[in-house]
Amino acid sequence: MLHLSGDSQSGRRHPHHTSSTSPNLNANAERCVRSVKEEVLSRLTLFGEGALRQVLKEYDIHYHQERNHQGKGNELLTPLTSHEDVGTRSIHTRERLGGLVKLYYCKAV
Repeated sequence: MLHLSGDSQSGRRHPHHTSSTSPNLNANAERCVRSVKEEVLSRLTLFGEGALRQVLKEYDIHYHQERNHQGKGNELLTPLTSHEDVGTRSIHTRERLGGLVKLYYCKAV
């Protein structure tokens, strides 16, 4: 099996081989599927593969760019903009998944 490990400072990933008998090889994939089921699919009725792909694309953007991660110091994984001077700017709303997920943000200066 191929496993990715990396330096948290630089964000670079380095592949290395692991044994196929290693425990919890599917833990990350299973957690991802569980998150999608609980946060999205349990609240929507989808018709067709195209709708599913669109929902998963929107959720992926939300998960990686708009959602705080507790295991990473409650920070965004890939922030869209800097968060300086938040108090002097007006708040805007962006909706994902037809209003199921709402993001509140300040426009960049």
